[in-house]
Amino acid sequence: MLACKKKKKLERASHMRQFRWKNKLSPISPLTMSEQRSADGVESTVDIMDLDSHGIIPTPTSTKTQDSKRSVLTKKAPRKRKHIESLGKSIENHGEILNLNLENNASNENIKPEINGHRIIDIQHFYNELKNIANHSSLFQCGLNTIQLITEKCSGLESEFLLSCSMCNEQFKITNSLQNINKNVVAGTIAAGCGHAQLNQICASVDLPSISQSVYKSAHDAICEDWETTAWEEMKKAGEKERAAAISEGNVDKNGNAVIDVILDGCWSKRSYKSNYSALSGAATIIGRRFGQVLFMSVKNKYCCICARAEKKNETVGEHQCFKNFSGPSTAMESAMIVEGFKQSVSMHRLIYARFIADGDSSVYSKILEARPYSDVTVEKINCKNHILRNFCNKMSSLKSETKYNSSERKLLTITKILSARHYIYPRVTRNRPIREPPEYNNIRTHNEKENEELEETSEFIESVLDVNDY
Repeated sequence: MLACKKKKKLERASHMRQFRWKNKLSPISPLTMSEQRSADGVESTVDIMDLDSHGIIPTPTSTKTQDSKRSVLTKKAPRKRKHIESLGKSIENHGEILNLNLENNASNENIKPEINGHRIIDIQHFYNELKNIANHSSLFQCGLNTIQLITEKCSGLESEFLLSCSMCNEQFKITNSLQNINKNVVAGTIAAGCGHAQLNQICASVDLPSISQSVYKSAHDAICEDWETTAWEEMKKAGEKERAAAISEGNVDKNGNAVIDVILDGCWSKRSYKSNYSALSGAATIIGRRFGQVLFMSVKNKYCCICARAEKKNETVGEHQCFKNFSGPSTAMESAMIVEGFKQSVSMHRLIYARFIADGDSSVYSKILEARPYSDVTVEKINCKNHILRNFCNKMSSLKSETKYNSSERKLLTITKILSARHYIYPRVTRNRPIREPPEYNNIRTHNEKENEELEETSEFIESVLDVNDY
């Protein structure tokens, strides 16, 4: 008998634990059932069958167990009712918090993004657009005072504003300019010798929108293409101008090609300081002597980052825009570009560069003579007088360190005296410079005897004053 009672107590305790666990986790509150029973005048107790129908506790296996559980729950109803009421209140509080969050989200969606800072605008274009918007409708008496700024779409320094009328809900779009502002500002940045980082610093200092790297690169590529196209067009015009002047003077060979004088020089991307010629790129130009306009330009590169990376990793180079077009030593860049310009002079402009003025670099002239760009003409070189005077000063300054001369004599070679010697040499070189014409061709005027005599005298004078070959 005692064992049976103890067994029943254990079963009751087990069912009560299950009930408590189910009551905490169940989404359905039995508070509504108890409130309905109180309204109908029924005893405010929780029926075990109602709880079972809602899946709160499992159904007992025996009838005696059900009766015992119902009696136990009836006795424990006040405590369970308080627990159920607190659970219902917590659910109601969660519902209020959820509704409050939804209302806050709805209010946040109505908040418009803040648009501030400065913009670059075309005054006339922007003013005309505002006038058109002000007169968009007369039915509701709309005007600029009813226009609201909704959003802005930025792409670098170019902006598109979306406006809306608060009376008629009509929307309008306005751009800050009809020109390509990004392209113009990138062109100015390149001309000033700056880059993307410097441009963004300037924009930040005046509170303008920044330009992304992709926008800057696309504008930069478009500008480079335009500059290249314009450069070739201008070189073509300069060649036609030089050719017309040479033909008017009769400087034409038997094949109808005009014969002219040119000025040429090259440069590297890195200063050599007369010792380290390791630049990876270089450029050279050929300029017409008469009008001073560019007839030819060329750029050589020894390095491509994509090719170098693939070679380092022993990978196959994929398709890309490769800028590497030279593989020789850096010292050979200038001569290679100049020779290329001489070879293309006839096909580009129908011109023959019979003489050229350049510095004292003998390697360029030797490469031109070796290439023989013209079958009937041997190209002549004229040393630049500015380079002659500069080399003269360098040689005179180097004498100060020559110990084979007396120190008292070397002290006389001061900077002031060397520069004064330039003032004596320069006018004599200018006055007695040789006035030579290209070799004889058909329809080309020749020198007279007097000019030939002056040419010989001038050559002797220059050789007596300066040893030109040493410079």
